[in-house]
Amino acid sequence: MRCLLIVVCALPGFPAPGLKKHRSVSASSLRLWFLLQDCNSLLPPFPPNNFVIAELSALRTENASLKSKIATLEAQLASSSSPSVSSAASVSLSAAKPTALAAQNVSSAVPATYSAVAARPAARSPNKKRKLAASRAFQPIDPDAPRGFKYLYLNRNRKLTRSEIRRNLRLLGLDLSRVLDVCFPGPKAIGLLVHVQYVPEVISLLATAKVPLVDAPFPVCKGR
Repeated sequence: MRCLLIVVCALPGFPAPGLKKHRSVSASSLRLWFLLQDCNSLLPPFPPNNFVIAELSALRTENASLKSKIATLEAQLASSSSPSVSSAASVSLSAAKPTALAAQNVSSAVPATYSAVAARPAARSPNKKRKLAASRAFQPIDPDAPRGFKYLYLNRNRKLTRSEIRRNLRLLGLDLSRVLDVCFPGPKAIGLLVHVQYVPEVISLLATAKVPLVDAPFPVCKGR
């Protein structure tokens, strides 16, 4: 309605607002003008936009709070970065010291010549006392214990390799480190060379597994 009033007032021959009397204006124009004035008086005035004002105030408050937080974080970052920079510098200096020392040692080292090596004193030969101490490790614990080695002969029903024989003996419980040799004295026989002190244990393990020994005479195996 107010837009209409402005347009009508702008028409030629229409009286301006506040004009009470104009000689060249017709009665119908005056009547229309007064009607528009009455309509304007009936319209309520524009209320202030309280929502926009409240939003603007809230945004300003939030902006101020964010600015203070940013300033606090920048101060904390500046205070925490200064010790890290100093520690990094100290670490770099400490790392550079061993490198410099190593370079100095390398530069000072001189390769030994043949004459320098020949001029060095020869290693001292061990004396009699040290030799006796070393020989005690190889003395028998019981001098009266039986000594020597013996072959035990077993049957075989097919061709077997030494690795297969040792694997089967391990499964039967024999200590392979004490089986010194495996030989083939005959087409159907196997010979196991063990120490005489280990013979009773081997016979017991074979008897538990129901493996008979061969008593037939065989020529002594000569290695592999």
